[in-house]
Amino acid sequence: MDAVAWGEKPARPFREVMKRFAETHFRTLKPASAKRYAVSMKALARTFGTMTVQQVTTATLSDFETTRRSEGASAPTVRRDWPAPVRWPGSNLMHGWLIGDV
Repeated sequence: MDAVAWGEKPARPFREVMKRFAETHFRTLKPASAKRYAVSMKALARTFGTMTVQQVTTATLSDFETTRRSEGASAPTVRRDWPAPVRWPGSNLMHGWLIGDV
């Protein structure tokens, strides 16, 4: 039987959620802020683009941080890269980040 029919949340493709986030929020941002989000989203897509939002865990965020730092990104830059996805609906990442895992 279909899991969604039993109340489970459907898997949300990361790229689809990023697109919806951009369509919803970019029009309310100042141009410089929209540009910063676009840079972050490009970096996030390289790591998480083939995943669903539910597959993004603290472990994959840690891998993302390691990769970004090896590319020369500073710690503050990496921290700015992930505020949006950890608050995306259905991701539950902020809670997972605070308690150690999702």
